[in-house]
Amino acid sequence: METPFTQLAPLVQALAQALVPLLDRPFAFFGDSLGALVGFELARQLRRQSDVQPVRLFVSADLAPQFPHQDRPIHALPEGELLVELRRLNGIPGKVLEDVELM
Repeated sequence: METPFTQLAPLVQALAQALVPLLDRPFAFFGDSLGALVGFELARQLRRQSDVQPVRLFVSADLAPQFPHQDRPIHALPEGELLVELRRLNGIPGKVLEDVELM
């Protein structure tokens, strides 16, 4: 079974390869949402392959990696449930949600 971790492996490996030459001084990562997972996995990859790691790893808008997401991903919801969830999140104007063509 593929997990978000395995799906990110090619991205994380490419980032690690590109960044290693630039990491000759203290550095930190910040990741938000999916970037939180990318930053976490990148820090782990760098430590494994080059014994280099950030002095700080700042993450937001995601659970810690050891806590799996319990909800079905929002993009996999049926249309009606998706609209209910989008309204609940309150991040899209009501006029947009009501416009069938836009949705």
